[in-house]
Amino acid sequence: MGSVNHLCYADDMMLLSPTPQGLQKMIDICAEYAENHDVLFNTKKTVCMAILPNLFKNMVLPDIMLCGSKLLYVTSYRYLGFNISNTPSKADDLELRHQYRLLCCRANSLIRKFAMCSDSVKKYLYSAYCSNVCNVHLWHSYHATVLRKFIVCFNNAARMFFGYDRFCSASNMFVNERIYNFSALYRKAVFGFTTRLGQTDNCIVSMLFYSDLAVRSSLRKAWTDALYV
Repeated sequence: MGSVNHLCYADDMMLLSPTPQGLQKMIDICAEYAENHDVLFNTKKTVCMAILPNLFKNMVLPDIMLCGSKLLYVTSYRYLGFNISNTPSKADDLELRHQYRLLCCRANSLIRKFAMCSDSVKKYLYSAYCSNVCNVHLWHSYHATVLRKFIVCFNNAARMFFGYDRFCSASNMFVNERIYNFSALYRKAVFGFTTRLGQTDNCIVSMLFYSDLAVRSSLRKAWTDALYV
């Protein structure tokens, strides 16, 4: 079985290596290709992240060079619209907080501009702008208080937009308006994503999805709990 050491999407690239030496070798190959084909890498936007066990968290990391520039080590980075952290216990806290801020902005905009619209228009706008939470199916490693804060914001946004009292039952409101609550939204996203993974023709994605490591992962457990528990 071959290794997966690079992921590319358009002009974004991620290199994966178990050792700094291996990472530097791959970067050197990229730098050589860039020089031969008149390609420029942005060394200011290129960063390194080391995911280390607690035993080595204080280890001094070697310098990684790209085109003569030393790359900066970061603890978190936003890649393709998703926050990645090197701390497993709070890997999704940054993403949750980011989506919390986006939800507040979208909800306030809807309330300010479309509060007087009809119910059918409100439902369409709410489903398009507030029920479309990006990458919600990937949330699994977070503190409960961070998720609870997001759900409270999600419920309050719906209350204010549809004109309900702040102390009313959120469950009854979502049923009356026939829109997804957060639990239903999460299950729908998980089911759609896992279905696409199971039916993909991409050999790399299929290999990862059905691997023993993926089956025993905490993310797969979160998906199973959401769909079947």
